[in-house]
Amino acid sequence: MIMNNGLRLGLFALLLLAQLCLAPAIAHAQQASSTGPSPEVSTSDLAPIKQLLDEIQQSISHDGHSDQSLSELRDKLAPIRDGLRAKFDMLDPKLAEVDSRLSELGPAPAAGAPPESQEIAQEREKLAQTRAEVDAALKQTRLLSVRADEIAARINETRRTLFSRALFQRTPGVLDQAFWSETLRALQTEWQGFAFMLRSWGEYAQRHGGVSGAAVSIVTFLIIALIFFAVAYAWRRRLAHDVEPDRTQRRLARTLAGLGVLLRHALITPICVFVVVKVLDGNGLLLPIIADLGTGLAVAVAVASFGYGIAQAVLAPTASYRRLVSADDLAARRLASYLTWSARILGAAIFLNIMHKAVGAPLSSTVATSALLSGLIGLLTLYLLLRLPPAETSAGLRWVRFLAWVLVAAIAAALVMGFIGFSAFLAGRTIVLLMMAGAFHLGTRLIDAVVSDSLNADSERGRRMAATFGLSPRGLELVATLLAALFKICLALLAIFPVLGPWGIFAADFFEVVQNAVFGFRVGDISISLDTIVSAVVLLLIGFAATRFVQRWLERRFLPRTGLDPGLQNSVSVLFGYAGVIIALI
Repeated sequence: MIMNNGLRLGLFALLLLAQLCLAPAIAHAQQASSTGPSPEVSTSDLAPIKQLLDEIQQSISHDGHSDQSLSELRDKLAPIRDGLRAKFDMLDPKLAEVDSRLSELGPAPAAGAPPESQEIAQEREKLAQTRAEVDAALKQTRLLSVRADEIAARINETRRTLFSRALFQRTPGVLDQAFWSETLRALQTEWQGFAFMLRSWGEYAQRHGGVSGAAVSIVTFLIIALIFFAVAYAWRRRLAHDVEPDRTQRRLARTLAGLGVLLRHALITPICVFVVVKVLDGNGLLLPIIADLGTGLAVAVAVASFGYGIAQAVLAPTASYRRLVSADDLAARRLASYLTWSARILGAAIFLNIMHKAVGAPLSSTVATSALLSGLIGLLTLYLLLRLPPAETSAGLRWVRFLAWVLVAAIAAALVMGFIGFSAFLAGRTIVLLMMAGAFHLGTRLIDAVVSDSLNADSERGRRMAATFGLSPRGLELVATLLAALFKICLALLAIFPVLGPWGIFAADFFEVVQNAVFGFRVGDISISLDTIVSAVVLLLIGFAATRFVQRWLERRFLPRTGLDPGLQNSVSVLFGYAGVIIALI
């Protein structure tokens, strides 16, 4: 008798859970049936979109496009595609809502059957008209969206063609006399343009800035210098000296010290250059083209400073106690020197290219700069390989050494054969890859240090934080591990973008893949998007959590009071868990 009562109670609990889980769906259906769809569907906004697509498509068909013009067309197309996606996401559920209302009304009476009431007939006619309007707007939106995607793909293909043409365009090699003849003529032409720009700069500064502008600039520089030295004096131990060895015993302190070194070296000098340019420009002492050159100089200095900061933060050639890689002092010094000088060469090449563009230099000047960049990077890499002891323990380091030799050989062959653009691409991307790899390593070490030192279940700080958030120490450690994995993925994505191809080509393609995954793609009539998948997973986890919560309540509060056998109590609890999982999946 007691067992039968317990079974009835268990079945009653299961039915109660099913009713609670199905109640929101029933309420939603009732709300959908009581709220009619909006009968007004406007397609007037699609006409200007179609006109813009016609203009962009016609513009693409013309020859003579540069990468910049194609980038502008792509930027012009991006909001159109986003608007079409938003309109489709609005119309698709509206069409499903109208179809649901029509299915609730049932089929129309057959010929000879008793007619339906006038209210139902009017409602059916109204819904049919609304469905026709929504369906027409949805189809037109889908067609325009497909057309916009095709135009975007054509723009990307044209940009890749331009990139390949520039990358593998053959010029006289560095051993060819024609290369040096063209370079000398280009330097003479560029020097004339540079001299004219300097004369124009002097006239502009006298006319717009004058003595007053120079005086104000000097006073501003003095004030900024006083503020800087005051801050440096107040933080002299942090800014002038490295962190003390006794403060880097823990991994978190060592990683934070490396991060501080990176920020100190990577920010101070570029900010100073940028401030100088803005002060002079604000007082009318810089010609607009000189101001652009100053901004380019700040960017070039930022690249060089970032490479130096990564070398000092990760390799720490003079502070082995905070070194974040497994390397001896000799290897750390040589690797840091290689990365520092490579970043400086890359920054100098960036500034030279900006200056070539500013003075209208011939193409030979840009080719010579690319040859200089790749040649110096190749020589630095060769010097490093000859001076760095061979890696005898790690297979991964041996592969890196082999790839470095391949890089040197490829750069040398490209320079000799006349593929200057390809050699510069290899050299520049290699240095950017090394800098981003160092930044990614520093970021991952910081994340791991935070998880291991601050959120560890065995640490006092971890137990305090677990109590603060109402979690068990192991639960907090599990959540921290999952968040650490998510942050590492985000860091990897941030590090990939600067490495992906020049002109933003491959970066744009990569972003488009991510964007399509987020906003969704269609397979037939089925729309699949990342936000839908994430929402479904979140709802599933909520269902699992609710099931587990109620199951624990049954095990601890309800079932012990029923008088059932412990084995039967466990069976009812397991059965309830299965039912909750099934309902959550549905």
